[in-house]
Amino acid sequence: MKQVICLVFLGIFWSNAVEANENQRASAEAAVLVKDKNVTKAEAAAQSGRIINGFSVEIAKYPFVLSLRRDGKFDCGATVISLSHALTAAASIYPYRNSPQRMTLYGGSTSPTSGGVSFSVLRIAVHPNYNPIVRVSDFNIAVLTVPTNAFRAKRNIAPIPLASSVVETGTKCSVFGWGSTNYYIPAPATTLRAADMVISSEATCARAWLQLPSPVVITSK
Repeated sequence: MKQVICLVFLGIFWSNAVEANENQRASAEAAVLVKDKNVTKAEAAAQSGRIINGFSVEIAKYPFVLSLRRDGKFDCGATVISLSHALTAAASIYPYRNSPQRMTLYGGSTSPTSGGVSFSVLRIAVHPNYNPIVRVSDFNIAVLTVPTNAFRAKRNIAPIPLASSVVETGTKCSVFGWGSTNYYIPAPATTLRAADMVISSEATCARAWLQLPSPVVITSK
């Protein structure tokens, strides 16, 4: 897959398993059945696009992180890419692409529910090559338009610095969001969390996942 650094930050947004403590890590090792194959809960979570482990961070250090709400309830995360636009996962918003009035963006706070600012969504543009049936895709992105310059001069809200070149294999990166901290309770975290990752090559990912269902992964060339 072509490396697009913005997508790295989306990884945790549609995750629901940022594990909180050693007891939950032990629980994740228990076997579960996925597509007629016994795998650990950690492997099952990884196959579903989830991020395991994580730690709390402050929004002031990562002001590009937003939470996306549907009908007033937390849905997933998004990334500020300009003063009037945010990027999110197409899979999360595709069913509501023609109903932007149901969506709001919330930013400027470590909490996904308080202490921040809410923004109305005027338009949703899903990548034209996105196919909701094909989960593994380079096109699982959507751009949300808010009122012109709505993100300007807002406390703890700013566009993410975009990569100007290809990110090399082995580069350290981070993912951010409000994924669940409990495998059994799919509720969002109450504070912003992060996890450290390393960019892997396509060849490395192919070898690692050869015998498992195709996950959603982000690699270098």
